[in-house]
Amino acid sequence: MSFTYDQLKQAIQDYTENTETTFVNNLDIFIKNTEERILKIAQLEVFRKNQSGSLSLGNQFLALPDDFLAPFSLSFTNGSNKEFILFKDVNFVQSFNPNKC
Repeated sequence: MSFTYDQLKQAIQDYTENTETTFVNNLDIFIKNTEERILKIAQLEVFRKNQSGSLSLGNQFLALPDDFLAPFSLSFTNGSNKEFILFKDVNFVQSFNPNKC
């Protein structure tokens, strides 16, 4: 079943049985956040892109592509070996090394 945007908003109101003004006014934000969450979870092949970058001493950041949505994986080349980075929550990283974040 497909909806127009207005039909979707009405369906959400009908399902939740909520017509309170604050709820209705925030439906656009709710829908946008839901779309972004689905895009991150679904990990569709069409949204994947390989990007190369260079690391330099004293710079802890890599430049992101202009159309960046979310990371899928990150690796670096150490000599002839490819090493993949495990994604960790920023709170974990800060507690592990508080002086560098």
